Amino acid sequence: LLKHNGGMGLLFCGVPGVAPARVLVLGGGVVGLNAARMALGLGAEVVVLERSIPRMAYIDEVTQGRVITRYSSIGAVEEELVKADVIIGAVLVPGAEAPKLIKREHLKQMKPGSVLVDVAIDQGGCFETSKPTTHEDPTYVVDGVVHYCVANMPGGVPRTSTYALNNATLPFTLQLANLGWKKALAANPHLRAGLNVCEGKVTHREVAGRMSIQAGAHAMEKAQAGNGVLLGGVPGVPPAEVLVIGGGVVGYNAARIAVGMGANVTILDRSLPRLNQLDALFNGRLNTIYSTEDAVDQYTRQADLVIGAVLVPGAAAPKLVRREHLRRMKPGSVVVDVAIDQGGCFETSRATTHQKPTYVEEGIVHYCVANMPGGVARTSTFALTNATLPFALSLADKGYRQALIDDVHLREGLNVHRGRVTYQAVARDLGYDWQPALDALKS
Repeated sequence: LLKHNGGMGLLFCGVPGVAPARVLVLGGGVVGLNAARMALGLGAEVVVLERSIPRMAYIDEVTQGRVITRYSSIGAVEEELVKADVIIGAVLVPGAEAPKLIKREHLKQMKPGSVLVDVAIDQGGCFETSKPTTHEDPTYVVDGVVHYCVANMPGGVPRTSTYALNNATLPFTLQLANLGWKKALAANPHLRAGLNVCEGKVTHREVAGRMSIQAGAHAMEKAQAGNGVLLGGVPGVPPAEVLVIGGGVVGYNAARIAVGMGANVTILDRSLPRLNQLDALFNGRLNTIYSTEDAVDQYTRQADLVIGAVLVPGAAAPKLVRREHLRRMKPGSVVVDVAIDQGGCFETSRATTHQKPTYVEEGIVHYCVANMPGGVARTSTFALTNATLPFALSLADKGYRQALIDDVHLREGLNVHRGRVTYQAVARDLGYDWQPALDALKS
């Protein structure tokens, strides 16, 4: 807000006879709440826009009513941005790009010299005009509005950030040390959510989740032995009923595409916090149901398309839909098993290929393609490149030996070094002597 930075020259807290700054916070999650509390502490007037009613009530409680909370909508954003001196973009969607809440045309309605701070810049930003900046050159001006879009914003206060990061990660580190990485990941869903590559396979599942709906919609066509139902319906004809079993990254991305295509969507999950989060993210546009055996039986009977999105790292997927469930489903319905690489979560699943992706069993079309993202190779290649580029840069900068010694995740992918098998499972299955990778690299 300082004049020499391009701002309007406004003091946050004001002075007697001069009003304080008005701060608009988009999103009432952890980032938004902390931004609101800090702005209050500096004496500003604060408004938070949020779509979760329980979250709004919580913010009102912890700030003792000193923050104005409003239900977030396009109209509310447009109404509040013309009054704001500072807007904090704090809308973060796990496993997806941040939504663009403020478009370029909105900037022309804002006060000249007002400030946008995009905390979601590491996820693409929630302002259309955002682009990453650095701590050395943090701001730029578009249409008279100052943009602060520093990537890795906590890096500007490294001492505090380091302590906070250590406090947050120490429990995970201890669990990994005590249980080993496979058992720790299987036991802790929060730790598991951070896994991107495991034993050479990309585990970040946005592509598979989104593709499952595309593949399922095609399999529902009559020519593919489906029931001939259009996913989004047409005026006067109801849309398809889509059931997503599992509300993690795969399930969220599958639901997002299905909702966007106009289907009626139900998600089953066993985590109540996750169900609350999904309900808030989709603004009530899908049904969130606690997963039980009875719920699986009830909702599979109604479904035209069932997405199996239950994945357990380091273990076979649980068989949640059994053969008797299929017998009670509508003929021509479709099941898509995203967990097929882990054995599948339908009892009747068996791996298929992109060339022959489906088969029919008990009158139900099964789509169980192993390596599903391979069907959209261009998108998957970019996603894989994003995940593996840090490893490639490490190899280029340090050379293969030092890069492998320094990085246990990269080292897990080493199978053979100078004629010695360094991957225990390969050595065991093929009858070779095994030498630990680290020993082989240091010898």
